[in-house]
Amino acid sequence: MENIFTLKIDKKLLKKANEYAKNNKKTLSEIIESYLRLVVLGEKNVSTEEIIISDFVKSLSVKTNLSTDFDYKKEYQNHLIEKYK
Repeated sequence: MENIFTLKIDKKLLKKANEYAKNNKKTLSEIIESYLRLVVLGEKNVSTEEIIISDFVKSLSVKTNLSTDFDYKKEYQNHLIEKYK
């Protein structure tokens, strides 16, 4: 079941990630595998305790109420017209 492979990760990020894992009594492999199960496989039965998502990652999610037919090009064009009247 175990496959060994190499990831290229920024040294500073890797150091912080290892500290984070240690502080949460998890291995970095456990954190990455849990996250991938959630994201890639869409496993919904992964408990919250198994998934550790940093505040930074949580801040990246954006919730919008845009309709499916929203035309961003037209909206941007209207914005520019108003801006440069």
